[in-house]
Amino acid sequence: MSARIDLGGALAPASTSAVTGTTFPVISSTLSRQYLREYMTAYRLQLQHHPLRTKMLTAATLQAYQEYLASYLTGMRNPQGGYFTDRVIKMSLYGFFVQAPLNHLLVSRLQKLFAGHTSIKAKALQILCSNLTILPIQTLALLVCQAVVRGASSLTQIKTSVKAGFVPMYRFSSVSSPLCMMFAQTFLPQDLWVPFFNAVAFCLGTTFNVIAKKKAKAMTRTEEKKEDS
Repeated sequence: MSARIDLGGALAPASTSAVTGTTFPVISSTLSRQYLREYMTAYRLQLQHHPLRTKMLTAATLQAYQEYLASYLTGMRNPQGGYFTDRVIKMSLYGFFVQAPLNHLLVSRLQKLFAGHTSIKAKALQILCSNLTILPIQTLALLVCQAVVRGASSLTQIKTSVKAGFVPMYRFSSVSSPLCMMFAQTFLPQDLWVPFFNAVAFCLGTTFNVIAKKKAKAMTRTEEKKEDS
């Protein structure tokens, strides 16, 4: 048995369970796209009226989920057997207190510096400026925080971790970041830059996190085999 019910002013198909008699909505792809558009509109309004707060909450959520997802994909569990480790909370705090405020300050300054300049030369200078100033700072902040989250307790340990990861991460980011910037400059209004960069950073960050966790697990296995032998 089927019917149609009202969901927020929009009619959606509904089905009735033959066992319980309960009517529940069947969300169509059209309705899903409508909800997505409404969500993005609301999110953009929040970015316009409360930019820093919105970015902080977004970064905290994405960093937490990124760490959780990487733990799940690599099978790294907490002592209770779950994937919600203490690193999830720590990376969420990093996103809220470090990543979002820092990126908000740096990117806002860059956008103000090049506001109204739409020539190809200006866009190229914006990308170059981002690569030479913003990107190194972002990379350094991330590596320092990751080292602390992973258990580095001394300045020497933090320096060692940063030295090992800075060049590879900066080299990759210096290629991917300009490509993302060119895409944003060409196809997106400025108020959509933040969601776009967040999505890209989430995908890349999760990938790097998974790779790092797999390497750590491999090193642990190697050390255990050496001890056994």
